[in-house]
Amino acid sequence: KDENDADYQKWKSQTWDRTILVEANPFVYRDLAAAATTFPASFGKVEVYNWGVMSRAAHGFIREENKCPSFYHVNRTYLANHPELPHQYDQIGSFRISHVLKHIPKRLHDGDPYFVAQSKIECRLLPEILEELRPATLKLDTEGLDCNLIKAVPCRTWQLAHVSSIVFEWKHCPTVAARAIWQVVRCKFEIASFGEEDVHMTRVEG
Repeated sequence: KDENDADYQKWKSQTWDRTILVEANPFVYRDLAAAATTFPASFGKVEVYNWGVMSRAAHGFIREENKCPSFYHVNRTYLANHPELPHQYDQIGSFRISHVLKHIPKRLHDGDPYFVAQSKIECRLLPEILEELRPATLKLDTEGLDCNLIKAVPCRTWQLAHVSSIVFEWKHCPTVAARAIWQVVRCKFEIASFGEEDVHMTRVEG
């Protein structure tokens, strides 16, 4: 609820249709869930889930072991005691601790065991989420894993879920981006726009 946060301002002015938000970071999830019920424009239209999205191989291991993996994020209590730090730090998170640390100056976390916290997060397969919740639009931002997740979704899932629009980031996964796009094209989608970071694909009618 930071008035200086661009995402917060966008949420207040957004015109919402039925929207599904999946967020692994537990702190960000709580903020999103609170915002979903705070603003009249999003009340009853936005559903928020505290899940991680995993590949089939990783998810199979997790289910066999009957446990959830650790999700690493900046300790919000630590941030509250250091108001000089940017508020965006509490949005940094990943299943890889190295990803969290590389986005933070070493002087802040070096030798401080409390700077990074970890939480156990339930993980779901993307096809499972699509078939269960059936969002009209899918927008992914999974820190470089978008292409791998997209190319693993079978055509049957896109059809069952009635997804009409897909937006995913290709910039951080250029080596598999072409395969991901081709897989979606095979499932009767076409490229609507191709930007410097994202590709937007829409379903071909008929």
